[in-house]
Amino acid sequence: MIMIKNHSHALSSYPQSQRKKPELLSPAGTMECFFAAVENGADAVYLGLNDFSARASAENFSLNDASKAIAYAHERHIKVYIALNTLIKTSELDKIVDYLIALEELQPDAIILQDLGLLSLIQSQFPQFTVHASTQMAIHTIAGVKQLEKMGFKRIVLARELSMDEINHISQNTSAEIEVFIHGALCYSYSGLCFFSSVIGGRSGNRGRCAQPCRMYYKDQQNKGGYYFSMKDLLTLPYISNLIHAGVHSCKIEGRMKSPEYVAVVTHAYRQAIDGKLYDYDAAVHRIKTVFSRETTHSYLLRESDYKNEKIIRNGPVKAADMINSSYPANVGSYAGEVIKSEKGCLTIRADTEIGVRDLLQVFENTLAKPALLSVKTIVMKGKRVFSIKAGDIAAIPTEHYYRQGAKLYLLSSRKVHEMFSSKMPKKLAPSQIPADLKVRIRPDGISIQGPYILRTIL
Repeated sequence: MIMIKNHSHALSSYPQSQRKKPELLSPAGTMECFFAAVENGADAVYLGLNDFSARASAENFSLNDASKAIAYAHERHIKVYIALNTLIKTSELDKIVDYLIALEELQPDAIILQDLGLLSLIQSQFPQFTVHASTQMAIHTIAGVKQLEKMGFKRIVLARELSMDEINHISQNTSAEIEVFIHGALCYSYSGLCFFSSVIGGRSGNRGRCAQPCRMYYKDQQNKGGYYFSMKDLLTLPYISNLIHAGVHSCKIEGRMKSPEYVAVVTHAYRQAIDGKLYDYDAAVHRIKTVFSRETTHSYLLRESDYKNEKIIRNGPVKAADMINSSYPANVGSYAGEVIKSEKGCLTIRADTEIGVRDLLQVFENTLAKPALLSVKTIVMKGKRVFSIKAGDIAAIPTEHYYRQGAKLYLLSSRKVHEMFSSKMPKKLAPSQIPADLKVRIRPDGISIQGPYILRTIL
């Protein structure tokens, strides 16, 4: 049993000399998210194409955009991994072969997959590709890791249900690279083994089409309702040192369905943590929760309990309360204060953090009612109009709605955070020139272009 008095202790648990920095791997569901990852410190970015991605509902990348992203990243010594991590149907073999031929030219740093048939195809016809085993393969033991290592996988993305001790044991007993999720949404079931969405609505998570029935409202036999399968979001910011000490090669952020602002803020926070430069943990978590966050947890990695106002890392099984928020399944935000008084046309609040004009608040009146949104257009304090208030301030916000005294306020969107990161989210590719040594032959029947990585005939 380990006692932790504060988060800064966890961040500096191991001497810098013992650390080997892991790769920080960020998600990109759009080109804007790709730039947000690159500009905020990602060592590598993973993205999906228009087909065969486990996030089919994301905007994803055309081959043309993927080509631009890979070239842009490689100029900056940043790696790009392509997720082809759905199960492939026999009828789709021609299409997947066409993708692999195209990717052969683009030269991504690795292909992430779960289908062993696709692995066989790549190894026999496209052996130059490096392959990573997706978390969809649900690898959670050293035996599973060693088997995939024998099969030719360079890296294994472990199941998200493992503890720190289990990750450490696996990392220390394999030569394969180990990748773990450090932040983002969690699944109720083991990734790759869940058929909930497929059975209920014909939308399979193994085909990238999960409808997230685990986030829906259900009633038990006593007619008591709740979001009984809705998992909290993973947040491991104070425990990055533990993962570094465990020998993890890559720390992965979930979020190919998230916004560019989410990618920027979360990537920046974990970049600081990995580099040992996260000096204000609370401020970093506050920023993260204003861009998107359900209630957070760090189980399964660590089981934490309160004991005499201190945090204790305990052994034993994970409790349901550690992992599930049965009251609300969506974005909660960062706690911002409470309602003191509500009267016609005006709401009086006590702030627990900085709140500014153009921020968006979420009001929870009780655990049963759905929260209401409150857009902050005007703030009045001591009879004067102000642009922002800080923790401890009491102020009035004009509104036509009534809210119960004591209702809790959460900050869903912060103008200050947006302005802080907007400059680090460029939306256009910077033009660049890459030297190329090509041989062009013009013949009566067409033109052929030959280079180090291409051989094409244009008819």
